[in-house]
Amino acid sequence: MTEVKKDLKNKQIKFDSWESFWKKVKPMLGPNRMDSFQMVFDHLDKVENPSIVETGTYRTEGNIAGDGMSTVLFDTYIDFHGGKGVSIDIDKYACSLAHRATSNFEIMNENSLTALVKIETKADLLYLDSFDVDWQNHLPAAIHHLKELFSARNLLKKGTLIVIDDNLLIDGATEKKRIGKGEVVQEYMNDIGMKPLFDAYQIGWIWK
Repeated sequence: MTEVKKDLKNKQIKFDSWESFWKKVKPMLGPNRMDSFQMVFDHLDKVENPSIVETGTYRTEGNIAGDGMSTVLFDTYIDFHGGKGVSIDIDKYACSLAHRATSNFEIMNENSLTALVKIETKADLLYLDSFDVDWQNHLPAAIHHLKELFSARNLLKKGTLIVIDDNLLIDGATEKKRIGKGEVVQEYMNDIGMKPLFDAYQIGWIWK
């Protein structure tokens, strides 16, 4: 993946369209993310020059299935479609990787809760994927992502796609339940009548 992106940035383009790039990369994302990312990009296709805001940036070279490589995927999408992006991460090394791997993103090395409130542009996609989840103690990550959603309220407009990564469906006492980064946000969305556009390892909602 990094070699593909290097080729794009060095203008030694192996792919002459987003469609050819995506056809190659999509299967590399694995079953957890390939279908939901397809829905994300289908949503972005409806927007001219989309604005993308994400928390948790590019941090592991070549780890497509593991981390989703969202920053690089979004940056490549903008290469072909136009638009702009902001990626936020508290880790300096991750931000340095993201700086080198992207050309269409502003990289903010900051706590996402304080950074999100500073962004003035409305987002067409809000992708929340910070604060690594501990599957044995997943509530801290879930609460953090609810805080991110509220910090990002000024970015939301009708039609904003909100996506949260890293969720699992497990057997509960009486029924299946979601755990992971989107667990508490999902409860909140259910309470206000917001049904997910997709609900799997990644969960996505269209803001109304």
